[in-house]
Amino acid sequence: MYCKDLGFSIPNDTILEIKFLKYENFRSMEFNDKKYTIVGGDDVGNLIGVDIDGKVWFLDTFDEFEMYTSKGLKTFVDQLELYRDWNPLPLDASDEVNEENARQFAREIASLDKDALLYEENFWSVVIEQMEDGLL
Repeated sequence: MYCKDLGFSIPNDTILEIKFLKYENFRSMEFNDKKYTIVGGDDVGNLIGVDIDGKVWFLDTFDEFEMYTSKGLKTFVDQLELYRDWNPLPLDASDEVNEENARQFAREIASLDKDALLYEENFWSVVIEQMEDGLL
């Protein structure tokens, strides 16, 4: 859905179990002593928050930690749409095929945000590891 206030569209569909809120339902929240604007989440209570610098974080509300996701909301939307449109592999793909697919995807993600894969605990690093293992 296009959001005039943001200047870009946010997906209506669920991608990687993440569903965005409608813009008018974005809300402020404090999490681990930091302020975020909550823009979405998953069905188990984890949230997607934008900090005061505009960076996007995955907020794990069960284990109470935050995971760097993207340098900005538009970039995160672009990354999610890239994932959604990425060529899915068959479930029985070989380890080599899964690893090569994940490497190609990682290059695309890093081209959108050089810090997305900086640490293995980052959101996209975890997604790519799951792709390598054939879980996604």
